[in-house]
This record gives sequence, C-alpha cells and structure tokens, in this order.
Amino acid sequence: MGRVLLGLGLCSCQADPVGGVDAGVDAGTELDGGVVFPELASEARLLQVDARQTFLVSAREDGTYAQPLPTGAAVRIAGPVEAAVAANDGSAALLRSAPVDGVRSLWWWRPGGSDAISLTTRARGDEVHDAALSYVAFLEAGAGDVTSLRMARKDACTPEGCALTTVVELQGGAPELRAAGGTLFLVDGTKAWFVDVATGAVTNLGALPGRPFISPEGTRYGWAVEDQVLLFDAATGSPVWDHVWRNDEARPGWLPLDTPIMLDEVHVLVNTEGRWKGAPQEVPLGHSLFACDGQGCREAVSSNMCWTVRLAEEQRALYCREDLCPFVRCSLVNTLRDSAAGLLSISGESGTLLGPAFSEGFTAKARLRAATAPDAVPSLEWEQGGVTTKRAVQGAVPQAPLLFVPGPRRVLYLQEVTEPDGVQRHHLWTWDLQHAVDLGALEGFPLHQGAVLVRDNPPALYLDTVRPGADGRLGTAVVRVPL
Repeated sequence: MGRVLLGLGLCSCQADPVGGVDAGVDAGTELDGGVVFPELASEARLLQVDARQTFLVSAREDGTYAQPLPTGAAVRIAGPVEAAVAANDGSAALLRSAPVDGVRSLWWWRPGGSDAISLTTRARGDEVHDAALSYVAFLEAGAGDVTSLRMARKDACTPEGCALTTVVELQGGAPELRAAGGTLFLVDGTKAWFVDVATGAVTNLGALPGRPFISPEGTRYGWAVEDQVLLFDAATGSPVWDHVWRNDEARPGWLPLDTPIMLDEVHVLVNTEGRWKGAPQEVPLGHSLFACDGQGCREAVSSNMCWTVRLAEEQRALYCREDLCPFVRCSLVNTLRDSAAGLLSISGESGTLLGPAFSEGFTAKARLRAATAPDAVPSLEWEQGGVTTKRAVQGAVPQAPLLFVPGPRRVLYLQEVTEPDGVQRHHLWTWDLQHAVDLGALEGFPLHQGAVLVRDNPPALYLDTVRPGADGRLGTAVVRVPL
C-alpha cells in the first residue's frame, strides 16, 4: 500500500503552492490528508484498466498479468505484450505483442481466465474492433504472399479457443484495414472493399480513380484525383459532392499526396504537393493542406504536411509539420488541428512550459505559461468559450502529467511540495477554476513516458510510478489515485 505523506497540521495558506488568481478567483485550497494511494501492482507497468474498473492488466518482467480490482491477486495470462485494449463492459481484453519482422501476435482474454487465447501469430498492420470487443478483425500474413482478412467474434470464443472466419483473401499488394462504424474498409492501393461487421457480407468496390478514404462512422467515402475531391454516400453509393480543391493561379499543377483524411462525417482533408510558383528547380517541393466540405474547398494550412495523431482519451486530431523554409524569412510553426483543420494549438509555442491538454471534444484547453515579467511567476491557464482564466503558480514549477479529469471537470497536474520535515515530494493537484485541491503525495514520482489512464464512475487516475525499494534501488509500481 502506498502511504500519503502530508503535513496534516498545516493550514491551507501554508500548504497551497498555488495562489494569486486573476479576476478575483478564490485562491483557497482544500486539503484531503486522509487519502491513501493504493499500490495495485509492484515491479509492473500499466497496460489497461477497463471502463468499469473491474480489472487491471499490467506488464512485468516475465510476462503479462491480470488482476481483479480493487484487491484481487495478479495472475499471469500471457507472455510479454506491447498493448492491451479492454471491452467497455469489462467482459474481455485484447492483447497485442510488439511487431517482429512485420508481424505480431494477438490474444483474447476473459476475466476469470488463467490464460489468454491465441488468435494469431501473423497479424500484419493494425487490428480493428468495436468498443465492446464484440469482434476483432485483422490482416493475417499467409504462405505465398497471401494476406487474409480474419475475424473473431466474442460469442464464438470459449476457454478452449476462438473460431476465426476468413472474410477476404488477397494475393500480393499492401492491404490496409480500417474500422468505420459497423463497417470494415479494406484498401489495397486504389482497390477497396466494404465488409458489414454484423453479417460478414463483402461489397467489392473494384479499382477506384484514386486512393480511397472513409469517414469514422462509415457514412461517407471517396477519393481525390488531380484537382478534384469526390465524396459518396456509403449506404447508397450516390454522390454527395464533387469539388475542385486546386487554385490554379496560386498552386498550378499541384497534386494530392497520399490518402485524404476524414476525422468526422463532414470534412475531407487533402494533403497536396507541388512546386511553388516561380520557384527555381533546386527549391524543394511545397506542401499544403486543403479542407473540403459541402460548401467547397479552402487552403487551410500552407507549407505544411499533416497526419492523424491520437491525443489523451483517444481523441483524434491533425498534426501539421511545416516544410523546411525555402524562402529568406519564415514564421511558420507546427500545429495541432481539429477535424475541420481549425487551429487547436501551436507546437513549441513560445512561453508554454507544459501542455496544452484538451478536454473531451476539445471544448477546453489547459497549459502552463511562463512568467511574462521579471517579478512574475508562471501561471496555469484554462481556456474555454473564448475566456481564459489564469492561476499564478507559487513554488516549484508544475510537471507532467497535465490533463483534464472528470466528475466535475478539473485540471490535474503534478507539483513538488516541501513538507514540514523538509523533504520535497511530488503531490498531485486538481484545479476546477475555483479551488486547487491537494490530492496527496506520491511515494516516488511518475514514470517518464509511463502510462496514465483516467476512468470515471468513480473518477480515478491510474499511473506508472518510480519509487525506491527497501534495498534502495528504484522500482516501478502501478498506483490508483481517487479523484
């Protein structure tokens, strides 16, 4: 059991290292000195906790372990894995190994089972599934350069094994698999297939004019070719719209680069490449992102290439990286953008020390900003609805993790506090725009690049920590922090 180390006799004015709020916000602090952060697993790394918080999956030196929460014993269920996904109802978990020679192993596990069930040792690329893990689909490398689309269904899995179905077989090529709502989208170059998850029915779209894309919910699909973007209704195949993206006066002869992107059901984002107008041959090709919807296309980001990234809470966003500057002067920066290519944040923004962190749906943003005057101190900023609330930070500069937590919405951050015994310890704090609350001290500190998971009902934080052992050596532990 981890033990919170707090000076319980202190008043809030002594223990609160955060104060001095803009616009009259209450700077008071509420201490909860009775909290103990349970150590759920020692010498382990956090892989997964299901949404209902009924089990924990962790990685240890000799393999992968699962344990019932809150106090169950850990049982080894598989060899070393890279990642785990939990069904949203806590009924199953999917385990994935690190790739070796381009293929990986997949396992299926049910709570209460002692061993995970092997699905394949030859998975290629990313596996796909729904939130309930009612099915898992993956591409499997076979003999003779054959790749098969394989599917396992939860109701066809027993403790002895899972029955697999071969849905499509392809010879050669470089197929990719995506999940879109209740549809699987199989792509090989410009060829594409729809697979209905419920029935397994396959619709062969054949060879299309351009590399096809599909929306996250599977309601739209299309492609870009030359200077056009075409979007179709996935259910009927009827055209939704057809737009010219290229501005021949500013970007003559430019062409689409790679596959267009849809992060919602409305906007199509097209990376393009071409020679800058009037640029000498030795100047590298330029890149721009065009954002298209029912009204037409616009150049959303110039001199950038963009791709999809996953942020906290599995939110998908666009990361745009500036080209190497081909001109005398450049002021371009890398950015994070939303599904319509709207600006979310500037990467490496001057003055930002930590963050930004985003709430679900990108409705709020938090970050730590450096002091702007010689006698000032850094401040936490919470931006929402066009209003920015600041809270001056006294004492040690906050550190990662910085993230939003639920019930009610708060920003969580880490800050070193000097306690009455003179020892500096890492405390976790939350701020709800009114009060900063000291949740307690960690025994040790968060593991750099370790896992951090937030769960609701009840709100809790799970994270990897590093702490000294009885022999003085540093070890790892998985800790649960009530929120």
